[in-house]
Amino acid sequence: MQRSILLIWPALLFILAVADCACALTLEGQLLLRFKSLILVDPLGILNNWNSFDADPCRWNGVGCDNASTPAVVTLSLPRAQLQGSLAADLGGLTHLRHLNLHHNHLSGPIPAAIFNATQLQSLFLFSNNLSGSLPSLLNRLSALQSLDLSHNSFSGMIPASPLANCTRLFSLSLSHNSFSGPAPAAIGSSLLSLRRLDLSYNSLTGTIPESFGDLPSLVDTLDLSHNRLSGAIPASLASLPANVTLDLSFNNLTGPIPQEGTLAKQGISAFLGNPGLCGTPLSALCLVPPSPFMAAAQSRNRGLSKGAIAAIVVGDVAGVALVCLIFLYCYWRAFSQKKTSGKGVSSSTPSSVGLGGQRPSWLCTKTATMDMLPEAFDQGDLVALDGEVTFDLDELLKASAYVLGKSGVGIVYKVILSDELTVAVRRLGDSGAHRFREFQAEVEAIGRVRHPNIVRLRAYYWAVDEKLLVYNYIPNGSLASVLNGQSSEPLRWAARLKIVKGAARGLAFLHEQGPSRKFCHGDIKPSNILLDCQMEPYIADYGLNRLLSIVGSGVPTSAQVGKVSVSSRSSTGSGLSFGAGVSPEDVHYQAPETALSKSIKPTQKGDVFSLGMVMLQLLTGKLQVLSPAEEVELSQWIEAALQGKEPLLRILDPVLVEEMHHADDMLTFLKIALACVAPQPEQRPSMRLLHESVTRIGTPLSSS
Repeated sequence: MQRSILLIWPALLFILAVADCACALTLEGQLLLRFKSLILVDPLGILNNWNSFDADPCRWNGVGCDNASTPAVVTLSLPRAQLQGSLAADLGGLTHLRHLNLHHNHLSGPIPAAIFNATQLQSLFLFSNNLSGSLPSLLNRLSALQSLDLSHNSFSGMIPASPLANCTRLFSLSLSHNSFSGPAPAAIGSSLLSLRRLDLSYNSLTGTIPESFGDLPSLVDTLDLSHNRLSGAIPASLASLPANVTLDLSFNNLTGPIPQEGTLAKQGISAFLGNPGLCGTPLSALCLVPPSPFMAAAQSRNRGLSKGAIAAIVVGDVAGVALVCLIFLYCYWRAFSQKKTSGKGVSSSTPSSVGLGGQRPSWLCTKTATMDMLPEAFDQGDLVALDGEVTFDLDELLKASAYVLGKSGVGIVYKVILSDELTVAVRRLGDSGAHRFREFQAEVEAIGRVRHPNIVRLRAYYWAVDEKLLVYNYIPNGSLASVLNGQSSEPLRWAARLKIVKGAARGLAFLHEQGPSRKFCHGDIKPSNILLDCQMEPYIADYGLNRLLSIVGSGVPTSAQVGKVSVSSRSSTGSGLSFGAGVSPEDVHYQAPETALSKSIKPTQKGDVFSLGMVMLQLLTGKLQVLSPAEEVELSQWIEAALQGKEPLLRILDPVLVEEMHHADDMLTFLKIALACVAPQPEQRPSMRLLHESVTRIGTPLSSS
C-alpha cells in the first residue's frame, strides 16, 4: 500500500506543477495556445516553444510585445511557416494586437468574425493562404487599420462597401487573386482618401468603374483593376489621379475611347490590353468618328449626281485609259528597238560591262515590263559594295580563312576572317535564278540602305550565273536560340532577357515604320534570327532573305512543308549569322495563325508582332510548347489557362528566373504585353512601335544585374 502511494505521488506533483504553470500563464498566452490548437501541421516546428511551461508568451516564436509595465501582445508574425490549419476566433481577444502577419501559409476556412474584436489592428496580412468565405461586416470595427492584404486566397461574395468605408486610415488595400463578384465598391473612392495602393485584380467584378476612383488624392502607387469583368467606358475622372500612379485596366470588357487627358494619357499600352472594345492611343485600334449633323445634312442634300457631273466622270475615265495605252505602246517600241541593237555578244557580257552597280538603262519604263529581255545570263561576276566602308575585294574574300557556321537546304553560312582581321559572315544563296538580276539588285540595294544599331548590316553582294553571295557584319556571340538551348556557359538573367526584347522591338519598329526606302516586314522572327553580341545587345538578322531566295530560286519552304526541312547550326566562336531561312518543325510556333494557314508565306507587320510575342513568352517561361498527356498545348494557351486558374507567376516562369522574383511586377507586365502580341486576330495585336514603347518602360538596365 505504501509502495503504491509512493508511485502515485510523483504523478500528482507533476499534475499540480502543470496546473500551477497554467494558472501563471497570462490570458493572452492562453488565447495564443488556443490558436496553436487549431494548427494541425507545423513542419518547421515554429510553435514548439509555445507551451504553458513558459508563462511569458512574449518569448514565444513570432510573438511581439510592447514595453509596458505589464507587457501586452502587439504583434503575431508567422509568415512562410508552412502552417496548416484554420484561424482561431480567440485571436480577437488580443485587444492590444496591432499587427497580424500570417501570409504564405496553408491556412484554410473563413476568417472568424470575432477576430475583428482586436480593434487596434493596424496591419492584417493574410495573403497567399487558402482562406475562403466572405468578408465579415465586422471589418468596420478596424478604424485604425492602415494596411489590409487578403490577396491570393479563395474569398468570394461581394466586397463589403460600408465596412471598408469605415477604415478611413487605410493606405494599402489588396484583394487581388480571389473570387469576389459584384460591383467595385464606389465607397472606396469616396471614403478612403489616404489610400496609396488599390489592387482588386484577378476577381470577377462586374459593372462599371466607379467615377469616385478618380477622387483618390493620395493614390501614388497602383490602381489595378485588371482581369475582371468590368464593362462600360473608362471614367474621365481617372485622369485626375496623381501623375505617378501606375494604372492597369487590362483584360476587362471596357469599351469606347481612352480619354487622352492627365494620368490616362501617360499610361502605356499594357494598361489597356485585353479590352477589344477600347480604342484610341496608345492602342492600335482607331476610334470611329461619327458624322456630324452638318455632314449628314449635306449628304442627304447630295444623294444624287447631276448629269453634268456624270458626263465629266465618263470623259475623265476615257482620257485616262487612252493615256495609259499610249504610255504602254511607247515603252514597248523603245524596248523592242533596244533589244535589236544589243542582241550581239550577250553571252560574253560581264556584270561590269552592263553596269551592275550603275544606273538603270533609260528605256526601262517599269521594273517588270522588260525584265526578261535584259542580258543577265552572266558567266562571271564581281563583288558589289553597298557602302563606302568596304575595303576588300572579291579575290581577298575568296582567299580568306572561312569556317562553316551553318547549312541547310537553302544554302551555307560562313565566317570569313580577312587579312586585316576584319570578320564578316557570308551567305551562299545557290546557283539558280540567273535571269532575274535586276530584281535581285533592287532588293539587295534596298536592304543595304537599312542602317540601325539592332539590325545586322548587309555590306556587299556578289552575283554570277553559278554563285550568289551576301556579305554581312559578323556578330560574335551567337544567336538567342543557342542561349535558350543551353549552349551558353551563363544562364540568361532577367535584365538580359529584357534588354534583348527591347532591342529586337526597336529594330523591328524601325523596319516597319522608318526604313529609308520602304517599310519592311521581316516575316521570319524567331530566336535563331536574333543575334547577340558580347554585351547581349540583339541584332535582327535575315530580313528580306525570303524575298531574295524566291528571286534566285533557292526555294523558300512554306508552312505546308514544315517537318521536311531540317536546320542545323555549327559554330566556331559563335554563330555570327543565323541560319533562319526555311521552316523547321519548331518554327511553326513563331508563325502567326493567318500566315501558317496560308498557301504562300506573305509577311505582315502584325505577323512580326506575333512572332516576337512568342519569343517573349519563351524568354519568360523557358518553353516553346507544353506537352499534355493527350496533345501539344500552345504556349500562349497554357499561360492563359494558368492565369485564369490563378496560378502564381512562380509556376509559369523559367526556373532560372525564380531567383529574381523581386522583378515580379515587371515580369507580369512583360507577360501581359506578350499575350497581347499573340492575340489570334491581327487587329487585336499592338503595332511594333507600341510594343517597343511598352517594353521600354519596363525594368532596369543590364548593368544593374
